[in-house]
Amino acid sequence: MLDGKEYLQKKIKAKPFTKLYIRYPFQITALAIVKILVRTPVTPNMVSFAGLFVAFFTSLIIAFADSRYVFLAIPLLFVFDLSGILDGTLARATKIFSPFGSWIGIMAGRIGYMMIGTAFAWYAYKVTRSAIILTLCFIALILREAIGTLGAITISKMPPGWADIQYSEGYLYKESKFRRFLIKMFFYGATTYTLLICLGIVFKAPFYLILFMVIYGLFTYIAMLLKIGRSVRSIKLKK
Repeated sequence: MLDGKEYLQKKIKAKPFTKLYIRYPFQITALAIVKILVRTPVTPNMVSFAGLFVAFFTSLIIAFADSRYVFLAIPLLFVFDLSGILDGTLARATKIFSPFGSWIGIMAGRIGYMMIGTAFAWYAYKVTRSAIILTLCFIALILREAIGTLGAITISKMPPGWADIQYSEGYLYKESKFRRFLIKMFFYGATTYTLLICLGIVFKAPFYLILFMVIYGLFTYIAMLLKIGRSVRSIKLKK
C-alpha cells in the first residue's frame, strides 16, 4: 500500500473511456479522498458496497418520500456517483486488483443505477400521473444500462484485448480531435444520467426532459454499437 507521501508523487491515470469532462470534478474529489483512504484499512470492495447502500437509501427517498422532500436525494445521488469513481481510484492507488473486485465494482454500479432509475420512474409517475412518462423513464433506464454494460464489458473495465477488441486511449475518437472533444463533452455516461435525474427531480419530471433522455440514450447506444462493430470487423480482416 502507498503511504501518503508516495501517493502524492504518483499520478493515478483514469482508464480508457472514463476521461469525460463532466466527470472531472468527481475524479478530482476521488483523488483527494483516496489520499486519506490509502492510510486506512478501507478496501475498494468496501467502497463499492457502501455505494450500493447509498443507492438503495437514495432510491427509497426518491420513490416513497413526499414529493416536496425528494430533492433531499440529490446530494446522495452525487455521493453514489462518486463511489463509482472512488473504488477504482482506490484500487489503483493501493494496487489491489482482482477479477472479483472488478466484478463487484461493475455490479454495484449496474444494480445501483437500476434501483435509482426505477425509483425515478415511479417518482415521475407520482408527480405527473402519466403512463407515457413512466414508460419513457423505463426506456431511458434500459438504454442507459445498455450503454453502461456495453462500455463495461468492452472498453471501460476489461483489459485491452478482451474479446479480441483492441481498444486504446483513442479507441472511439482517434480519427478526429473534434470527435474526441464531442465524445468527452457529451457522452451519455453515468454522471450525465445522474445529472438528468437531478434535473427531473427539481423540475418535476417534465415530458421533454424525459424524452431527451430517451433520444440521447438511443443515439449513444447506436453509435457505440456501430463503432464496436467496425472495430471487430477490422480486427477479423487483419487476421
